[in-house]
Amino acid sequence: MSKSPPPNRRVVLPSAHFMALAPLDTWVRLLFFPLARIQPKYWLRLYTNLFTSTFATILTLPERLLFAIGFRLFPAKRHRIPGPVIVLGYYRSGTTHLQNLLDCDPQLYSPKWYQALVPQGFLLTWNLLRIVLVPFLSGKRPMDGVEVGPEYPAEDQFAVANETGACALIGRSVLPEAAQYYDRFHTLQDLTPRERKRWETSQFDFLRKVAMVAGSRRLLLKSPNHTAHVDALLQILHDVPDIKFVHITRHPHKVLRSNLAMFRIFQEVWNLQDGQSQEELEDHLVREYIQTEERYLQLKKLIPEENLIQIRTQDLQADPLGTIRNIYKKWDLPFTESFEHRLIRYLDANKGYQQNVHKPWSDEQKARLLPLIEPLIHKFGHDDPPVEKQPLPELPQPPAWKQFARKQGAYLLVLLFACLGAAIWAISASSLTSGYHEQLNRLAWPLGFGLGLVGSYATLRTSVPLGAWAAFWAAIVPIGLNLYYPVITGEAEFWGSVSGWKQLVWQMSDIITPLYLVLGVLSAYRLGSRPKRV
Repeated sequence: MSKSPPPNRRVVLPSAHFMALAPLDTWVRLLFFPLARIQPKYWLRLYTNLFTSTFATILTLPERLLFAIGFRLFPAKRHRIPGPVIVLGYYRSGTTHLQNLLDCDPQLYSPKWYQALVPQGFLLTWNLLRIVLVPFLSGKRPMDGVEVGPEYPAEDQFAVANETGACALIGRSVLPEAAQYYDRFHTLQDLTPRERKRWETSQFDFLRKVAMVAGSRRLLLKSPNHTAHVDALLQILHDVPDIKFVHITRHPHKVLRSNLAMFRIFQEVWNLQDGQSQEELEDHLVREYIQTEERYLQLKKLIPEENLIQIRTQDLQADPLGTIRNIYKKWDLPFTESFEHRLIRYLDANKGYQQNVHKPWSDEQKARLLPLIEPLIHKFGHDDPPVEKQPLPELPQPPAWKQFARKQGAYLLVLLFACLGAAIWAISASSLTSGYHEQLNRLAWPLGFGLGLVGSYATLRTSVPLGAWAAFWAAIVPIGLNLYYPVITGEAEFWGSVSGWKQLVWQMSDIITPLYLVLGVLSAYRLGSRPKRV
């Protein structure tokens, strides 16, 4: 199999990898069963993932053992699990937008990204893990700029990939040389009994854990690969009552072009092997896209008619409120006033989003690819125009002074928290005679995390200025206190003296202190500016 031209660099740098916190036994399975050939230029990325994986494995081991034993001793009572809502549709068909809209319903609960990326330990250890993760988490998806964060709705297939590796995503975006092996987990048709059992166990155990968090709410699930194995999903959810499905499609030309761009980006940031050539990637995506939608058309007869609705992305974009109302009417679910208000706020907050613009097809691509996906245009009605565009209704806005007070209040609370942290730090420092900087300077990281968290919770909408404000105080407090300590101990006459600055440099010159300071500043900025669910 020919590969895409390797990057013009000898070492591929580490990146924020979706498997960075997967258990070590999952990595062992990926690397040795089947045996994966990792080129030296990818070793740094691999070793970084193994390092973070080791940390996560140790930290989450108690929870993993507890639930492994508990789930075997106490089988799930499926009839007591509220019937989930499942979003179907191939990648880049509008599934994320639909999931985000449905997630505005207080009656639904979608798995969150922190749960999908740490499926083995999100119940007991997430609050500690989030402190470690925050400095490195981006606020936008790499392929389309859509806002994302740990608390945003996630795809449960990432949890299966991290828990057991039983997911086609690995062959597509991590180990492309093993794509043929991992592609079998897309339809689940050619698996051995042991492999099928591994997928079933990891998929259902994750849903069971998330259901514990959801309580009486229905789960809201979305993973594009579910579109190709509706039968398997229904099998593991047997006896779960009243499962709802919504299938969304987008014009096939746009789906294919967007997928090509997306997987090129994924290969750049997640691959541990050279990716496929452009032509191989195109052929693979076309084949999988057609296979997925054809499988759905074959399997949809397994779903009761009253529990399935099919929509188009262009209709959802033109009239989102009307489309969601129609979905709930078909499902016979209550469309509450609070749900409608949250929908409007979410749509208003994201009205400025611009979709990616991709370069047009070449003549060769048009001749080779487009005829293959042409039947899907007619099967899903994409030769018909979208519904008429409808304006969003306006919600009553609070008085301007209230909006101003709420916004400025977040800045004030960050300042007050910084003052509180500085006071505690100063009192602690004044009671120590030596070596204080080696102990107290490590507070720079949790201080920055706390500053960002306070700012995030105190405002309805985070922003770059708020993140910068929190980061500013995350830097000023440790540096200022390291200047302050020599003054109260008599080692320097005043803050601006030469001896004071020399003392500051000496106190912060060890290896650990600058690292904690940088992590604290990054944590404050990320939390203060990170996208927040409306």
